[in-house]
Amino acid sequence: MIEKPNCLTCLNDDCPIHPNELPFPIEVRYEINIIRDHTKEMGCFSHPGAREYLMAPVIAELERLSKQNVGTQYRYALEEAIALIRDGVEK
Repeated sequence: MIEKPNCLTCLNDDCPIHPNELPFPIEVRYEINIIRDHTKEMGCFSHPGAREYLMAPVIAELERLSKQNVGTQYRYALEEAIALIRDGVEK
């Protein structure tokens, strides 16, 4: 199972929600800790893994279908759909 996306598992250094550098005043650090605790419980949609986490049941179903005895073109289309969900669409 994919871990819930939150600030503690985020590798996005450019995220405005949880700056990783700490030359911040104590009040700002306190606010950042509140946000981090909140995302641990609720999840974070800015997290790079949020899309895959939210779509995990869909991915599991597509993987199940692709393992069945289906044609090559159908299997390829299912694998492409899984890749689009996991990696997103290039802009």
